[in-house]
Amino acid sequence: MPPSLPPGISSGVAVVTGAGSGLGRAIALAFAASGMRVLLVGRRREPLEATARACGPGAAVCPADVAEPTGRAAIVAAMRAGPSVRRLVHGAGIHSVAALAALTPEDFRATLATNVEARFFLTRDLLPWFAPGARVLFLGSNSATRARRGGTAYCVAQAGSFMLHTCLKAELGPRGILVGGAIPSPAHTPMVDALLAAAPDVFPDTLLYRELHAAGRLISPAVVARFICWLLRETTPEEFVAQEWRITDESHHARWLGGAALT
Repeated sequence: MPPSLPPGISSGVAVVTGAGSGLGRAIALAFAASGMRVLLVGRRREPLEATARACGPGAAVCPADVAEPTGRAAIVAAMRAGPSVRRLVHGAGIHSVAALAALTPEDFRATLATNVEARFFLTRDLLPWFAPGARVLFLGSNSATRARRGGTAYCVAQAGSFMLHTCLKAELGPRGILVGGAIPSPAHTPMVDALLAAAPDVFPDTLLYRELHAAGRLISPAVVARFICWLLRETTPEEFVAQEWRITDESHHARWLGGAALT
């Protein structure tokens, strides 16, 4: 049976993909702390249940692979008798690091399936549950516009995700559904941990990530979550869709970060 959404505030639910770890988990915790009900989506039940325990009684788990039609169907089933969707955060993503000759068709397709295809079809499948004024957020990457040797599949997928979010912004704006994007880089996530361990001869940018890590300049998931919650809860509709928001842009730091350190 699909998970039942717990009773909570009347303003609807936040659906967060990739909620078992990293940025998705941190964002879900921040939503729960603000009083929102959250539907936690991820491939593995155990990390989702750990996130749910940390969130408290306003959270439900939905183990599902968003890259698969059956996974997206499970998410829709969880919403059938539930409240409206007020927030959808596309946090799930995979990063395939491989030399060009070693990049398999399966890895290339899987990267696009999670980072692009899943975001399109999940957004479309949840349309009947979006309330007027609902906000959909795509977590993006500098890799959408920066070619990285050894990261071709991810760069292509992120470029596709960026165009997808701009297309959906145009498609759904007239319906009162706001679609935006944010770049939380450079954040310290499990994905970045894998990049830190990559061989420099395959992925030369690992040296850049190691420098940032050594200098203490990787941003914590908790700070990213604070930024994302501000975007989704406190910016005006016009502001939210006006740009792809970068966490490193100091022009908005005073509005959500105050005097705290970005890292």
